[in-house]
Amino acid sequence: MFNYVKYWTDFPTFGGNRSQTMYDKSWRPGKTDAVLPIPRSNDVISSNPSTYYVEDGSYFRLKNVQLNYGIPANLVSKIGVSSVNIYVQAINLITLTKYSGLDPEVNLRNFSSGSDRQIGVDEGAYPAYRSFNVGLNLSF
Repeated sequence: MFNYVKYWTDFPTFGGNRSQTMYDKSWRPGKTDAVLPIPRSNDVISSNPSTYYVEDGSYFRLKNVQLNYGIPANLVSKIGVSSVNIYVQAINLITLTKYSGLDPEVNLRNFSSGSDRQIGVDEGAYPAYRSFNVGLNLSF
C-alpha cells in the first residue's frame, strides 16, 4: 500500500507538523540506523514519492459476528409469544495488521473511469467503524 498520509504527517507540508516516527527515524549526528533525512523546514525533496511510503497492507479482519439464542417455545408460549430470539452482534470486532495507517482497507476517493490509479493509496479516509448491537426478535 502507498501510505500517502505520511506526506502530511512526516514532512513540512504544514509548518510544525511532524509525527513522532519522523523524529525517531530521522538522521542526526551519531544516529547510524536512520531511515529518514534530517528534518528541515525547507526540505521539498524528501517528501517526493518514494519507497518510504510503501508498506505491507495485509490484514485480517473479523468483519461481522452475530450470536443468536432462541428461547425454548414452551417457556415463551406462557406469555402469548410464539418465539423469542435474543442476539448480540459485533461489526469490525478485530483487525490484525502491521500497517501504520488508520485502516488497511482503503477505498477509492471517486468511482469515475480511470479511478483505478487510487487502488492501494491511503489518503487518510476514515477507518471502518466498530459497532456492537443487541437485539430482541419477538414473533406473535
